[in-house]
Amino acid sequence: KQLALEKKKAKGSPAVTTPTKLSAYELSKERKRVVDQVSQAEDAVHKLEERLKEIETALATPTVTDDVMRLSKEHGEVQIAIHNALEAWEKVVSYAHSLGVEV
Repeated sequence: KQLALEKKKAKGSPAVTTPTKLSAYELSKERKRVVDQVSQAEDAVHKLEERLKEIETALATPTVTDDVMRLSKEHGEVQIAIHNALEAWEKVVSYAHSLGVEV
């Protein structure tokens, strides 16, 4: 069964695709699915933040065996990944709110 979808875009927030015609059962399943997605998005952000902290600690007190250039490059990559992960988290939270889920 195809769901009718409409695009919603709040000012300054990413586009959110919201199902417009769901039965109570389908809506309940969708709400559970989106709660799981929020949790996964939060986990991804936390893991990246932990890695960034590890890199920053290594860069603050490098040892002879540390590859400072590689760590510096990874630091920039992880910062970008955090930015992208936060955008994904914002999008899924916005979608959750559109379904009436407080996360």
